[in-house]
Amino acid sequence: MTGKSSWICPRCHLANLDWDKTCHNCGADRETLVGKVTRVFPRLQCVGIKTNAPFARGSTLKFVNAGVYDARKCLEYLQTADSVQINHQPVEEVDAGQLCAVRLNLPPGELPRYGTEVYLVPA
Repeated sequence: MTGKSSWICPRCHLANLDWDKTCHNCGADRETLVGKVTRVFPRLQCVGIKTNAPFARGSTLKFVNAGVYDARKCLEYLQTADSVQINHQPVEEVDAGQLCAVRLNLPPGELPRYGTEVYLVPA
């Protein structure tokens, strides 16, 4: 598929055209890029996210660290956004372009790093 934009299916790892919403091979829905991790707060077990797309509290987020610092450490985390805050105030929904904090259920040493991409996993 040269010259055309495409996305890789997270389930079967086959390329699909950019305008396709589901995978042609397995029927999986396309994951939406929500934003990137801009801050990490180890003591609070939180990360700051600069959002590109809206998401709501209770959504399942996938954090993908595609070897930003070390190619051998390509890590993925699936977390439910149980606690979402903007300016220290709990919110139900975050719009695109906002900075928000999401609390994660991970040990402080395993928190996603700066630059980790965040995807919204379809329900």
